[in-house]
Amino acid sequence: MANQFPLPADWVELLKLLTSRKIEFVISGGVAFSVHARAQYTADIDIVVYPELSNIEKFIAAFDEFGFSLKSQDPEQFLGENRLLRVGVEPCMIDVMDFFKGVAIEEVLRDRVMLSLEELTLPFVSCEHLILNKLAVGRPRDIADVQELRRISQKP
Repeated sequence: MANQFPLPADWVELLKLLTSRKIEFVISGGVAFSVHARAQYTADIDIVVYPELSNIEKFIAAFDEFGFSLKSQDPEQFLGENRLLRVGVEPCMIDVMDFFKGVAIEEVLRDRVMLSLEELTLPFVSCEHLILNKLAVGRPRDIADVQELRRISQKP
């Protein structure tokens, strides 16, 4: 069962667009930690988008509908570049990336966990892959999160 906590309205709107357009993505970072472990403050939502041309094209269209036009961008520039797109300001920032540290993005998408939040069924990075990601990032807060995620994931 996922932890429940409110998401900013902008995030919910974007997530509805991404899911309705059947875009391949997962939610990672602090929001994923909050769902798998316990709610904690996060200044952004991390969205990992699968870097495949048709998926990126759908993402660009959804982001345009969301209000941030990327139509002048060549979709191919998002492929294999480890790109980060940052939109908005804290505490409602949106980070979109086409990479995932610590685990191949194909594995992350294959093993994603579908959980309900804000009346949506959303794809989250698995607890196991979130641990590997936080170890690869290696910030002190991430290491502390890993200890908590490991403790929680060992419960029956």
